[in-house]
Amino acid sequence: MNEKDLSIVTQVAGYISAEVIKSDSAIAAVRDGVFAEMTETVLSSLLDAMNVSHTSAPVVQLAPAAQAHDAAVASVLDQFDGAVVTSDVAAVDHQPGPATQIHDKSSIIEMLEDALFHNPNNWKVWDTEKASMNGGNSPDITHETLKQSGGTYKVGIFMVSKFAGQSAPEWAWSKLGKQSQYAAMLASGKITA
Repeated sequence: MNEKDLSIVTQVAGYISAEVIKSDSAIAAVRDGVFAEMTETVLSSLLDAMNVSHTSAPVVQLAPAAQAHDAAVASVLDQFDGAVVTSDVAAVDHQPGPATQIHDKSSIIEMLEDALFHNPNNWKVWDTEKASMNGGNSPDITHETLKQSGGTYKVGIFMVSKFAGQSAPEWAWSKLGKQSQYAAMLASGKITA
């Protein structure tokens, strides 16, 4: 097998391994060597199926690293559609203000506090590919009954603004269980704090 073909098979093994570990523990799998072991196993299986002789390369064990390393790993894992990147980021605590009457001109903070603390049953969270937090152009959270002035669309909250990479506050991402996604987007420069 020539080097080009071996390179292609190796890349396929890496891609298959990345598909397998699309989970909340993706960074941990890279750190503790599971990804490397899985890639080696898949590569060996592919080479065996192709009747190519090979020698097993040593598995690289990655030592736990600082969160600066998480950003680098996250940028690699971002190359695989649907990969979920998490880290050991603690939940951000937020004390909401008093409940207020929500309307289409309410601030994003008032709407987020209403949606996530005061009246969550009045709101629907959309965790789909169309949602702004997943790269789409649609709101991430919409009010069940309240419509924008003009009456066509429901009032919605965009976790990622279409303008200048602005983002909902970190506590809102945390409350939605998306603090790792927030950290990865922040590290990659897709959003600003």
